[in-house]
Amino acid sequence: MKPVIDQEIQGLIPPMTEEERSLLEQLLLAEGRCRDALVVWSGHNLLLDGHNRLEICERHSLPYSIEAKEFADRRGAINWVIDNQLGRRNLTEERKAYLRGRRYQETKDRLAAGGDHRNGTVPVSPSKAAEQLAATHGVSERTIYRDAKYADTVDRLVERAEDADLDPEAVRNLLLSSSKVSKEQAFKLAELGDEALALELQELLKEGAPKKPKPWAVITEMHERGAIGKRAYNELQGLGKAAHSRFLSLLHVGLSVAEALKEMSCEPGDEPDPDTPPPPLPKAPQKRVDLFDQTGAVVPDHLRDVFADLGLPNLIGCVEQALAMISPEAWEKLARGLCAFHGFLLIDKFQEHTWEAAHRMQLAAEALRAGVPHAVCPTCGGQESRSEGSVCAGCRGYGAVPQHRYEELVAAG
Repeated sequence: MKPVIDQEIQGLIPPMTEEERSLLEQLLLAEGRCRDALVVWSGHNLLLDGHNRLEICERHSLPYSIEAKEFADRRGAINWVIDNQLGRRNLTEERKAYLRGRRYQETKDRLAAGGDHRNGTVPVSPSKAAEQLAATHGVSERTIYRDAKYADTVDRLVERAEDADLDPEAVRNLLLSSSKVSKEQAFKLAELGDEALALELQELLKEGAPKKPKPWAVITEMHERGAIGKRAYNELQGLGKAAHSRFLSLLHVGLSVAEALKEMSCEPGDEPDPDTPPPPLPKAPQKRVDLFDQTGAVVPDHLRDVFADLGLPNLIGCVEQALAMISPEAWEKLARGLCAFHGFLLIDKFQEHTWEAAHRMQLAAEALRAGVPHAVCPTCGGQESRSEGSVCAGCRGYGAVPQHRYEELVAAG
């Protein structure tokens, strides 16, 4: 049975950006299924976590599993959703405040409804609830009370927006995901009349909300706490952007290859798609052309596979690409920036390790190049000799030699 989506619960979960949603969709399609289970409230089938995954799986007919959790009542389920969201890092300060405020309100409402204090699941008083929440989330009790007021203000603004025929979820996301509407501005909006509020929200919705925090939000958080200096933060942020861009590029390539392999494969019993055109007929065999080495000599038939094999050159290309990414000068600059704020970093050791890594990569590339066939052996003309008992001294019976060996043999006459 398909899980039921509850609007109140869904409103507690921050929406994905287009980029994040596209990435999630591509990952699910590459897997062919949803690896992480969707969480529902047992006995009620209300979806608590996995709204975006469910929509993507339903649209592409992808299989998914369900994990059912037991809760005493609806407030218990909502509290689980809030705690689950507060445990994530990609939240704006407004949404964190809103969730903390909602968590306090839910606990306060349960107390008012006569919640069971004996089992320890409900604090004995609202002040005790604020104290526990403050300790859990590393804020003051006063902040919890302000968060509760803010959460109530946001909920009231959403209700008034719905009465004005505005999209309530769009307004909620605008208030909680946008730096344009601070908490102080939200309080001021609540003081407006219905008509003025509707006009103000319409203008804010037209402008659109900025994107959610980028993947390097953790670094930003450390910078705001003073754990990372401004100069080091700017350099790390630049590296994070470049790495994220490269990751997306590699992911698109990988997914394209996976999709191509999927189209090429055919499971037993699969019926061909009638809309798919038939594959082209195989071409008539062409006349075999000569293969030449780097010196222009014709490669003997028994050595064609050796010269045509691109495995080793491709591996060398990968090593050279990795070597190009190891820039000792750039890493040394970054290390010096970090050392300016963290005295325990040893710049000499950092520099030594970086240069050593680059040197080892260079040695690896040179060693691999020594194994690439450059030319047919000028001594034996590429004749097979290992099986005849008389091994050629020039190529040791392999028939092909690398560039440096070829130059030695030519110079020796």
